[in-house]
Amino acid sequence: MGSKAYLAKPIFREESPEDVENWSGFFIGGMAQTNELSLARAYKSAGDVIVAKALRSIDLAYEWAFPALFLYRHAIELYLKLIVQPEKPTHGIMKLTRQFKSLVRSRLKKETPEWVIDRIREFSDIDPVSQTFRYTTKGDGSHNWVPGEFWVSFVHLRRTVNELAKGFENAYFALPREPRPSKSKTKRST
Repeated sequence: MGSKAYLAKPIFREESPEDVENWSGFFIGGMAQTNELSLARAYKSAGDVIVAKALRSIDLAYEWAFPALFLYRHAIELYLKLIVQPEKPTHGIMKLTRQFKSLVRSRLKKETPEWVIDRIREFSDIDPVSQTFRYTTKGDGSHNWVPGEFWVSFVHLRRTVNELAKGFENAYFALPREPRPSKSKTKRST
């Protein structure tokens, strides 16, 4: 076995850009913070990369199924949260979808296409609280099975999520920006 001295080096290192010897990495935190829109886009893009890899390795495509589904489901959840800005944390994408539909109707005077609701419902039916595509067991140790057996086309999955993301972004940019409610519990005196 070769030397593995690199294992002694931390993964997360505080370095200045001048000290970086190889730009094959990235900065996080500090001035490299992300925002909600960028994060939703990043999960969607990561799903796209995995689907592209699966399509190149058709004989082993099943190995990429759960990571792709998780990344796409998470992107959908992040887009919905970005737009809806729920008061309470939730992984329930159908609850967020109902709020999204109401918001689009009341503020944009538009109806959400039924196919949007149907596709999100499919994700929700199989993975209601963002656990199915991530874990094989539940917190209590029981199996976390997919409720049924389904064929998923990687091409159709990617195309559909691309259309969902476009729609979410259109809604996001069309909606007037309202300041987020403060999460602070202290009251300010006036």
